[in-house]
Amino acid sequence: VDGPPQGAFIHHLALAPSVQSFASLATGRVPVLGTIFTVTADDAPRDVHEYSNLVDYAIFIASELLEVRAEQLLGRGHVSTAFEGSALESLLDAPTSDGAVQLLIKLLFAHHWFFSYDPAAHALLSAILCDTDAAAALYHRHGWLPPRTQPTEPEPVDRLRRRVAADLTTLISHICWYRLGREFRPRPGALSDAVSTALNTALLLLCGQAASMPGFGAARRGTHHVFLGPSPTLALQGPHDALLAPVFSATGIQHLGRQSLERFDASFAVCGPGDTDGSTRTHLKPAHFVEGFGPGGVPRFSARMQDGMRDRTRWLCSYAIGRLAAEPSGDRGQ
Repeated sequence: VDGPPQGAFIHHLALAPSVQSFASLATGRVPVLGTIFTVTADDAPRDVHEYSNLVDYAIFIASELLEVRAEQLLGRGHVSTAFEGSALESLLDAPTSDGAVQLLIKLLFAHHWFFSYDPAAHALLSAILCDTDAAAALYHRHGWLPPRTQPTEPEPVDRLRRRVAADLTTLISHICWYRLGREFRPRPGALSDAVSTALNTALLLLCGQAASMPGFGAARRGTHHVFLGPSPTLALQGPHDALLAPVFSATGIQHLGRQSLERFDASFAVCGPGDTDGSTRTHLKPAHFVEGFGPGGVPRFSARMQDGMRDRTRWLCSYAIGRLAAEPSGDRGQ
């Protein structure tokens, strides 16, 4: 009895944020947040007042819904009511800092909540891990559910990574717009470059493999260091694939591996949905940082050991330690 009258036409539009001149509009890959409906007697109501109202409602409601969904999924600790001091600001200022990488990992796992028509982030993680079950386990370990629908045709990792980076850049642009109350216009390419760097670091943390190298300097001959290196499927060996990977003493990692690893649960939990705390109890300091990988996976070391890098990467280091300490002991690939 409460259905549309017989012979009426139902029209619907996807709830998507107004793009405010963002270039992503041309791609059609905008966040989908739901659907709004109206009923008319005309099958082509482009000039009907109800249809024009429908378009206005779809834009207005989407902006409100995006803010609610972002806060519920990502937590106010990462998407606060203010832009200044938030993880969104950290992403632009220091894309490899704790807040920026935590935000990107959350956005990776929440990608299908915004781009449900193409869960590219899940496809990317599945392609890197070469196993959809392993990708699902990664989601569950961080408190997320993987998407219900999955693509049937595999795609190259590089193509998926570019699409995911573009999607997250679009989403962050929209979130920043509603936080700032004005159009978000950093210098051209600044946001996409920051997202790519943070995404590379996030993928290395999530999917990297333990690798070892000789100790640094003549005084450290015979010692070894260990870090998360790229797997053959990770494809982070380009000259522009910037990231941040902490390097640790192998003996320190082995010592932690013989103890209870529950101390690192909070490091993994900080990437879960909602507001979570990522405090840890380990104080193992990195011996060096890797800023990228050359051909064959050869690491490029960072010369920046100061400027507060250690202070702004405490969680990142703890997460990497937890991953490395959980790896089975034995010979590791170079």
